[in-house]
Amino acid sequence: MRGEQGFVLASTLSILLLLSTIALAVAFMGRLELKAASRRTEARQAYLAARSGLTFMEQKLSELDSTYFALDLLSGEDTWESSQLPPLPFAFTVKLTDEAGKLDLNQATGEMLQALGFTQDEAERIIARREEHPYATVWELGEALALLQDDWGRIEELAAFLTTISRDLNLNPRGQAKLELGEFTAQELIQASRGVISQSVTAKLVPQGEQITQLEELARILSKEELAEVVDWVAAGRSSKININTAPEEVLAAIPGFSEELVASILQRREEAPLQQLSDLVLLEEFSLASWQQCARWVTVSSTLFCLQAEGRYREAKSSLVVIWDGERYLSWQEE
Repeated sequence: MRGEQGFVLASTLSILLLLSTIALAVAFMGRLELKAASRRTEARQAYLAARSGLTFMEQKLSELDSTYFALDLLSGEDTWESSQLPPLPFAFTVKLTDEAGKLDLNQATGEMLQALGFTQDEAERIIARREEHPYATVWELGEALALLQDDWGRIEELAAFLTTISRDLNLNPRGQAKLELGEFTAQELIQASRGVISQSVTAKLVPQGEQITQLEELARILSKEELAEVVDWVAAGRSSKININTAPEEVLAAIPGFSEELVASILQRREEAPLQQLSDLVLLEEFSLASWQQCARWVTVSSTLFCLQAEGRYREAKSSLVVIWDGERYLSWQEE
């Protein structure tokens, strides 16, 4: 009898221990699920904080003249914190960089890539790769150059000066499309520029015989002062441009025809105020007609294309977004 009682007691204790273990496991799993749910909620709030940062920056950009954007017009700042706003239940940081202040990986010549810091072999491999498959992102450089992880450091530094999304809207100071060389009459040019371009210069641009169709050719028929009259009103097709107001020194030095003296002059000039028109560049003492022949297709003073890097924070969670914004819509979107 005692043996049976002992067996029943042991069985009962075993069952109670099992039930207790199950209860503890259920409670533990419940706590884990609550923590996971809490983390998901925090992550969602951090994402929304990052989105709020993008909205904040969009509003900043919308307040500017969409014709001639320049970072200098944003009070000289390129990073904004939510701490500048009334107290919020979350925090965000947004960094703004101008895509037109970078070198287009799909357009740059081998000489420009080498001037930026790539070796001749690397420049040749970059160009060979894009002839078959244009770069969708800068990070495809690793594949193009067959880089190992340990070799990425130097290239990563150069990648900060590159873009695969850039474009020139070819707008004149009135916000209208520039006239295409070889496709306008003398009267149309005078009317578009509202008399900025003199009749004598117009006669050179619209000759009776051979038409001028390339920007570089302007240096052959115009003086430096006459070129300054023209550059903001005429274009020769759309191409990748570099915003000399926002390009770092390394990118300016890679532009064909830009000497060390000219780069230094531009950097000094834009510290005081951005160059408002291309004529401001042409009239710099260090700029020559020979400079124009080399840089004509590459330079601009404006941009409407920006990279926005937003980080949202809520409690312990963080969320990062990297987007390209053209003033109206997102051209690319990456969540990190």
